Amino acid sequence: RDDEALTDAESAGRVALARWDANDLGAAAGAWRRALALDPRFFAATLGMYELALAKPSATRDAAQDPAPRLLLQVLEREARVRGAAYERSAAFVRAEAAVAGSATAARLLYAGLWAHLVDRDYATSFRYFQQATALGDPLAVFNLARCYDRGEGAKQNLEHAAALYRQASDAGIIVASYNLGVCFEHGDGVALNMVEAVKLYRVAAAAGDAGSVRALGVCYHCGKGVEQDRRQAAMLYQQASEHGDIVAKHNLAVCYEKGEGVPQDYVKAAALYQVASDAFEVDSTYNLGLCYWLGKGVTQSYEQAARLFQTAADAGEPSSMYLLGQCFFRGQGVPKDNMLAAKMYLLGAHAGSAHAEEARALMCYDDEDVPPTSTVTLNTL
Repeated sequence: RDDEALTDAESAGRVALARWDANDLGAAAGAWRRALALDPRFFAATLGMYELALAKPSATRDAAQDPAPRLLLQVLEREARVRGAAYERSAAFVRAEAAVAGSATAARLLYAGLWAHLVDRDYATSFRYFQQATALGDPLAVFNLARCYDRGEGAKQNLEHAAALYRQASDAGIIVASYNLGVCFEHGDGVALNMVEAVKLYRVAAAAGDAGSVRALGVCYHCGKGVEQDRRQAAMLYQQASEHGDIVAKHNLAVCYEKGEGVPQDYVKAAALYQVASDAFEVDSTYNLGLCYWLGKGVTQSYEQAARLFQTAADAGEPSSMYLLGQCFFRGQGVPKDNMLAAKMYLLGAHAGSAHAEEARALMCYDDEDVPPTSTVTLNTL
């Protein structure tokens, strides 16, 4: 009996496949959800839910609006970083079932392409699978094919092709494609620069709940691009996107609080938001939080903590952090004084594009007055 088999994820998955073969899509969906509840890392269930979305009568529209496509990407992107035993088991299960079925459905081709792209980093293979799935009408495959052309992964970069495919996926209801197409119009990548069109696309995707588009729309209001400048509206949009987990929006909202743009100035709130974003590896927030500790803005001043944060951001390639870490070593603030390490950090910062670091390297004479003061360093903003 089916209910007796729903005791572990793989058994529930087999029940779902049996219900699928019997064309009992409702029961199949229930079994896939049960599999996910038993083991959230069970990728086969995510794939199954996506195939169900494609199998609905109004396939293109429902597949695009169903949460399964976004969930499919989220699971793969997460598990590509954390390849645990459950991930390997579920992948082997899907491959075995696909081999038994002998079917090259659009969803399975999409899965194979995502696996090759995100896990194996075999972009040529992923590009081929995305092409095949696109030919079978999978809207998310169209989006991923666009990303290949956009980034030059698996094929020669072609921004015009990318924009055209983003448009196709957007028209099919893939919300993240609307966002990416908006970015194309904002920067003139593959299309004529058109901020009005970019804002229109961001609004469409934001209305559908895409946090990145909400944040992008906030940046438009913040800078007055394509809309009349309204920093209060920008801060509200950053808050909305932040509440839905957009890390860059948290950084932008922190900048608003630090500078008093669109919200009352509040260094404590700014530092707290920088901390959250920094914990999620947002490098600009790590740098700005370091400045907060350096200057004692919203936190208790601590050169030691500032130096640690500058080191973290510098390791990630942030130029101003290299300069300020050099200042820490030069002045012996938060770290032991070490002119050789200071000179090294100034050199690295200069090569990374920091004008302050270049000036410090040129003027370094082991005298505090000969090194540009840290008060001239500015925030990393939007």
